[in-house]
Amino acid sequence: MPAKRAAQGRFIAPPLPILRFAHCPRLANDAVAQGHLYCPSQPRLGVESMKMKLSQFVIATISTILLAGAAQAGDASGTWLRENGESKVKIAPCGEALCGSVVWVKDPKHQDNVGKRVFYDMAPSGDDKWKGKAFNPEDGKTYTGTMTLSGNRLTTAGCVLGGLICRSVSWSRQ
Repeated sequence: MPAKRAAQGRFIAPPLPILRFAHCPRLANDAVAQGHLYCPSQPRLGVESMKMKLSQFVIATISTILLAGAAQAGDASGTWLRENGESKVKIAPCGEALCGSVVWVKDPKHQDNVGKRVFYDMAPSGDDKWKGKAFNPEDGKTYTGTMTLSGNRLTTAGCVLGGLICRSVSWSRQ
């Protein structure tokens, strides 16, 4: 039933429908009018029972969050060949993270890049994913970096503007 406008310009709300629940056939009109939020035929939970249920819920929630955060990343350590065949990078643990350095370049003009660290502080950020910093020897800039492992394929990306603009490169395990 739509709301009606009273003479003073106020709206009069239509009466609320009587709610009946299939699981509680004894819920009477007076129970709704009295504001009961439970089925009178069902026992109410006591304070101790509610505390127990709440503590179980909290423990389950915290466990889920901790397990999700501790997702183990795959092993990206090793030597990787860039998709264009121009360079190789060796990725190895450095502290709690992974780092990668150039170990070979095809073009003799870029031999000065050999030994340069191009991936810094790549910390696990999920299954087969890492986040850290990526250095691009071509332009001499450091970017927000990510690595994603899929079998023997590694995809690295350097991003600017909070990940708005990214450039990715694929690598194959050697």
